[in-house]
Amino acid sequence: MNHFAAYSMMAISVLIGGGSLLLFGVFLVIGPLAIVRFYDSEHQILLWDGFLSLLFFIQHSGMIRTSFRDQLAHIMPRHYHPSFYAIASGIVLTAVVLFWHPSQMFLYGVTGSLRLLVRTISVPTLLVNIHADINVLTGEIQFGKVNHGKFPFGSNFVGLTNLYLKPDLPL
Repeated sequence: MNHFAAYSMMAISVLIGGGSLLLFGVFLVIGPLAIVRFYDSEHQILLWDGFLSLLFFIQHSGMIRTSFRDQLAHIMPRHYHPSFYAIASGIVLTAVVLFWHPSQMFLYGVTGSLRLLVRTISVPTLLVNIHADINVLTGEIQFGKVNHGKFPFGSNFVGLTNLYLKPDLPL
């Protein structure tokens, strides 16, 4: 594998993963986009939204499991796993945002200044998540721990920092 493939995989993961997080931020601020609408009854809408939530949960919790990563290692090198996870998460999150149907049923609603406060807090939180995701992909952080000169995902993890510090890194 060459450096072009490594940089391409990383760039795609940052674009799709980061782009989906920005789209999710828009979703949080303005509400459901309702681009595609194909259910009419409240019951169908709630089942559909529940299915989208379940899809997001299964993708996130399934891909982080050791057994899944071991199976994935047979298909692609382990140093690509963080990028692959970001791409898959980005695709699923984009699907959730685009296909989410607004419901008329409210269990709890925030209004007034409390609503403004909640939305104001959500934007910096989202930006911190995007920054953390980029740092994990570039080899700066390993699951919340600062990387002090060690490769976070094995000795040949492909990250921007690693390629800069060790351009002769075998891929």
